[in-house]
Amino acid sequence: MDDLRDQDELRARARAGDRSAGCRLAELLAGQGRVEEAIAVVRALPSGAAVRNLLIRLLLRAGHIEEVRAMAYAGDINARSWLAELLAAQGRIDDLRTRAEAGDSTAGGRYADWLVEHGAIDELRARTDAGDVISSVRLVPLLARRGRIDDLRELAAAGNTYAGLMALFTELDQVEAALDIVRAGGNDWHIRGRLCDRIVELLAARGRARDALAVAETRAAEGDEDAAGWVVRLRALTGSGAPQGPARPVPGAGGHGTSP
Repeated sequence: MDDLRDQDELRARARAGDRSAGCRLAELLAGQGRVEEAIAVVRALPSGAAVRNLLIRLLLRAGHIEEVRAMAYAGDINARSWLAELLAAQGRIDDLRTRAEAGDSTAGGRYADWLVEHGAIDELRARTDAGDVISSVRLVPLLARRGRIDDLRELAAAGNTYAGLMALFTELDQVEAALDIVRAGGNDWHIRGRLCDRIVELLAARGRARDALAVAETRAAEGDEDAAGWVVRLRALTGSGAPQGPARPVPGAGGHGTSP
C-alpha cells in the first residue's frame, strides 16, 4: 500500500478510528519525508501504546524534543525511554543525571549503564551507598568482572545480598562468608534465595550435608518450594549417616514467612 489510492483508503480507515491503518499511513508519510503530516495523523488516532510510541518516534525525528520531554515528565514510560536514549546518544550526561536524580528510573538505568561503560566505579559505589538499587545492580557485576572481591565483601557486609551472591559465584571457596550473609538476612527475598540455593549446592558437594540441610530448612520455612525439595533429598542423605561434624545452626535469615 504505497500509491495514492491505498493512502486514501488508509486515511479513510484512520478517520474511522482504525489505529493500525492510521499508524501504517503515518509510516508511509514519514517515509516520504512528510513527517509533520504523519504526526498530525497519529495525533488524531485513538490513544494506545503503539500510537504513543509511534508519535514519540515521529516527534523526535521532527526535532520536537521538548514535547517528548514534557511527555516524559508527565510519566509516559515510552517517552522516558526514548528521551534517556537520546540524551545518552547526544552526550548530554548532566541532563541524564538530573533526570535520574529526579526519580526517573529509566534515566537512572541509562545513566548507570553510562557509568559502567566508562568504568566509573567510584560514582557507582557512591550511588550504591546512598541506596540507589539500579547502581548497585550495575556495580556488582562490574566489580566481579574486575576481580575486586574485597569490594564485594564490603558491600555484602553492609547488607548488599546481591554483592554476596556475586562474591560467591566469583570465588567459590567463600562458603562460610556466604553463610554469614544468609544468617544476617537481606532485603531481597529472591536474591537471598539464589544465594541460599548456591550455598546448599556447594555444601552438599563438599560432603557437608547437615550444614546444607540447615540452610535449606531455613529457606523452606520462608516458603521457598525449591528449598523444600532440597530438604527432602538432604534429610534422606543425612539419615543415611553422611560423615561430617556438627552442623552450624542457621537462625532465621530475616525471612518474611512466605514468599512475596
